[in-house]
Formats: sequence, structure tokens, C-alpha cells
Amino acid sequence: MHLFKYEDKTHTFLFSECDITAVSEHPLEGSIEVFPNPISESVSLSIENMDCAHYDLEIVSFFGHRVLTMEIIGQSVSINVEHLPDGIYMIVLSPVDCLNKCAITKKIVINKNTL
Repeated sequence: MHLFKYEDKTHTFLFSECDITAVSEHPLEGSIEVFPNPISESVSLSIENMDCAHYDLEIVSFFGHRVLTMEIIGQSVSINVEHLPDGIYMIVLSPVDCLNKCAITKKIVINKNTL
């Protein structure tokens, strides 16, 4: 996987490139569940039917700022997001020990006013 970085005066954007051989739904996307969404305190990530057990996880703000990074070993994790302001974020999950090195991205919404 190749990483590309673009910066302007106020923002930094990170992009990754994967080799694409066909157009289809990403094979990993259906087996990753993020809940609840919108989020008020913590978000759970469940990874099912995967051969990988080691992932790098990042939460990136709408403006491209990396606000949290962590390593996941296993198939599930709960992440406390109480310290983050309300807004739209992306969870970027990158397999570490798999043949498929393409990152999976899921949009999350933090809204502490959720009933």
C-alpha cells in the first residue's frame, strides 16, 4: 500500500492506494460493523469472518486531522470518544498481517445530544 500526503496551509490529508484488479464491493466491508452510529460516548467495532487478527485503527476528523490511533489485536474493540467534539469522522481500519493490505473506511457521527 502506498501512502500519499497532501497538505495546505490549514489541513493535512492522507490517502492510500491499493492495487485494483476488478470493480466490485470491497470484500472486507460487509464483515465490519460499527455501532452505535451516531455516537455519544463510545463506539464498538466488530470484525467478523476475517483471516486477520492484527489491525491499525485511526479516527480522522472531517478536516483530515488524525485524532486517535490505536492497534487492535482480535475481532472487536470499544473506543471511548467522549473527548472528541461533535462532528463527522472516519474510522480507518488497516489490516497488518493479511494479504489484503487495503484500508477500510467507515463514517461515524459523534453527537453527544443523542437521546
